[in-house]
Amino acid sequence: MQIICISRGSHSRGKELAERLAEKLGYACVSREDILEEANREGIPVKDIQAALIKPYSMTESLLLAKEQYLALVTKFLTEQALKNNIVYHGRAGHLLLNGVRHVLRVRVITDLEYRIQAVMLRFNYTREKAKEYIDQMEEERKIWVKNLYNVDWELTENYDMVINLAQMNVENAAVSLCSFSQLPDFQETPASRRVLEDLFLASRARLILAENEDTCKALVKVKATNGVVSVTYQPFQPRVAQYIPSLLNHLEGVKNVFCTMARTNILWIQERFDPSCDTFQQLLNIAEKWDAAIELLRFTPLEEGQNVEIAKDYENSAMSRMDFSEIPLRKEMEKNQINENDLYGTCLEDSGMKETFNDLIRMGRAGGGRCLKATPKQILSGIDKGIDYSLVVVDELFLSKGALARKRLCRELCAYLTERLKCHVVIAEELQLQFLFGKKQMVQMVGYFLFSLFLFALLFMYQAPVLRFMTDDRLIINILSIFALFLFIPLFSFSYGMFSRLLCKWIRLE
Repeated sequence: MQIICISRGSHSRGKELAERLAEKLGYACVSREDILEEANREGIPVKDIQAALIKPYSMTESLLLAKEQYLALVTKFLTEQALKNNIVYHGRAGHLLLNGVRHVLRVRVITDLEYRIQAVMLRFNYTREKAKEYIDQMEEERKIWVKNLYNVDWELTENYDMVINLAQMNVENAAVSLCSFSQLPDFQETPASRRVLEDLFLASRARLILAENEDTCKALVKVKATNGVVSVTYQPFQPRVAQYIPSLLNHLEGVKNVFCTMARTNILWIQERFDPSCDTFQQLLNIAEKWDAAIELLRFTPLEEGQNVEIAKDYENSAMSRMDFSEIPLRKEMEKNQINENDLYGTCLEDSGMKETFNDLIRMGRAGGGRCLKATPKQILSGIDKGIDYSLVVVDELFLSKGALARKRLCRELCAYLTERLKCHVVIAEELQLQFLFGKKQMVQMVGYFLFSLFLFALLFMYQAPVLRFMTDDRLIINILSIFALFLFIPLFSFSYGMFSRLLCKWIRLE
């Protein structure tokens, strides 16, 4: 079966082109409106999700879960239609949900702004200025929607196989050209691409079942399917959902086996402000992929000694509320100072980048929860769940009110304090690449250490006889020199060979 996805803006004639193309090819025409109707029947608050994704800091616990259910529903709807019929879909970047399906023809439709303005003026009886403002607003909202939902730029041409400008071409001719283009071998279904489509269909159905069951509906899980084998990964603080998942999914049509696994470990990331576009975020994601880890966020605002401590309850859904607010010993401090949890929660997210970072972690299946803490450095443990064995704690972007040197010194002092009490690796962000990742610099170092070790090894064997004579000489001064030579050579060789071995293990991910 063939899939043609037409991405369209408001009043760009994309719908008209999709319907004409489907008519000429004899394909079923599926629209975003059809998906919205299906979502409404399932009780998914799409409008609320869209509003929350567009407006900053408005995504609540229930809407985050509803967003995951919506994505699963859209994937199920599209894959189900595509497995039954040849389809032409028109909407907002629906092809991004069919990741890995190679025979999808991805088309972006644009037209000149003047035509769109006239269309809006005619439809809504707007003035020209009002129509232009309406189009700009719609485009911006769609761009934000796609970015937050799929983490891609909707307007980048690299996300499409063809961009058609209807400013210089009528719809009929555009449909004819697409008919010819769609017949190319590159966009024909293969057994491998159909298998991927079937796996996406199976995984989306499994995710919907978990979303609809009362025992698993609040769990943040990652569902994948490969050749009929469904794997569900849950977070370490959600162990109870594991007992329900197999029984819910084993009877699903197409399922050969169900594997329910827990993310192996947790990484704690401590900052005052978060930015998902920073290097630290990408480095942590690489480490999390290597270790199969969940990343937990802690927004820590350092206070001076004597200032009041403020702790916000866990960010995200109740499935992540592993440290109940009433269990925090410093709750009395909040009551004493009349600190409101909801006010503190909103203050925590304001201008911190935490919401955007956390949503990206959810999308990538690496979200481990999050919370906010205002306290002195020595009280930071009050905001860390000591019931979790963290494999790594990363400290970055703290003490921002201080100077550069003071900030660096205070961060290192905090690392030392946490290392002593958490008994795990605690590092500042700039050490991540050096200690836990392998890049070009580490490759050069590995080769250098290997060559140096090889040089020492070869040197020893090439001059074996002189070395033996030197080591066995009975003269006192020679004996003293030989001892010093051993003290120098052995640590030097051990260090270079040890560093080479360490980098080699890191390269092959044997850590």
